[in-house]
Amino acid sequence: MRLYIGIPFYGGADAEFVSSLMKLRLALHIADFEVECNFYTGCSILPKARNEIVMQFMSSGYDKLLFLDNDMVFNVVDVFKLIGSVHDICALDYRKKSESIEYTADLTGRERGEWAQATAVGGGCLLISRQAIEKIQQDNPDTRYVNDEGEIVFSLFDFLNYEGRYWGEDKTFCRRAIESGFDLSVLKDAETKHIGKKLF
Repeated sequence: MRLYIGIPFYGGADAEFVSSLMKLRLALHIADFEVECNFYTGCSILPKARNEIVMQFMSSGYDKLLFLDNDMVFNVVDVFKLIGSVHDICALDYRKKSESIEYTADLTGRERGEWAQATAVGGGCLLISRQAIEKIQQDNPDTRYVNDEGEIVFSLFDFLNYEGRYWGEDKTFCRRAIESGFDLSVLKDAETKHIGKKLF
């Protein structure tokens, strides 16, 4: 297995995220995975960072792309379940940064074993197979553009005004994935935290 880890990185990172990442890298090394870790730095526009990471992943020849945001705290065992699953697109769910108890995944209520099906998932801990990206790019040629370095990029992750609602880049990707025939799977009971700041 060749795993490409993409981390949109703007600003600093909390110790909890760094600790999670170090534990994951060690576990992947012990398990003899071939891993490339891409800290995509200097871009404050999250959709652009995600799209550039996808482009670099597709150029790498690696098998699966794992998005990890630098405000996540995750369990290594849970991430290994994502990597080892048969799902083309799967994620860990986590709480939104809000006072109300809301989570990023929109679950359908359909479950199978450890997995629940969703119509949308957050991009903070998201695994995508190469074949899924290839198919979604093929089905969305209008998202193709050329970046400042002359490289071809697809804006599969993008903000979108859809049916009168403003969608984040991860939800837009999920809509395109479903339209391309892919299911979105969420690992149930995962121990995932979303780092935020709050004044008391």
